[in-house]
Amino acid sequence: FEKFINIFLRKMQTQLDFNAIVAMSHYNNGIGIKNSLPWHLPEDTEYYKRVVSTRRDPSKLNAAIIGKLTWFSIPENELPFKSCLNIIITTSLSLDQIPARNEENKDLILTARSLDEAKKIIFEKYSDRIETIWSLGGAGLYKEAFESKDFNKLFLTRVYANVECDAFLRPNNFLENFVKLENNQLENEKELYKTEFNRVKKDSNSGIEYVFEVYSKIK
Repeated sequence: FEKFINIFLRKMQTQLDFNAIVAMSHYNNGIGIKNSLPWHLPEDTEYYKRVVSTRRDPSKLNAAIIGKLTWFSIPENELPFKSCLNIIITTSLSLDQIPARNEENKDLILTARSLDEAKKIIFEKYSDRIETIWSLGGAGLYKEAFESKDFNKLFLTRVYANVECDAFLRPNNFLENFVKLENNQLENEKELYKTEFNRVKKDSNSGIEYVFEVYSKIK
């Protein structure tokens, strides 16, 4: 029976997309400073929220797997992520200690001790309700996700800002395990997420340039 369950779970893993989304400095792979973003790019923030919450099937949810510190870094009024099962990776917090969790949304906020445990919860209890699994960081969770055999796509905002950071995507050459998707390969994503990929934009306030890219993991 246990063997049958394991086969079933592996089959479910192949049916659910497992992606990540992150903004990264082009110059040093930096993604954060003192548990905050090192830049202010309103369009990227809206893109991030839109991608994580968008589903092809509106009757389903996405799953947002997020580290404890990253969860605490997000304004409470923006939590939990809409249209998502939110799973916070923590070994120390109980559910009643989670900011933004209340009677209205408590069924959509869970905790897990690791990425593997979070995915196991999804596959065993929510697989028929979940469309896409998203890894939302921090740095350690991104690295673990990228190394997972079932990881699919990285939605990367490449930020052309040489700024001080204390959190980085590692190793430095991690993109060697991915192939960048060109526009003719992103027609579905362009329509689904209402986003123009692979075109450099400039923030009108800061002058920082950035570009939305998508990478597929080489299997």
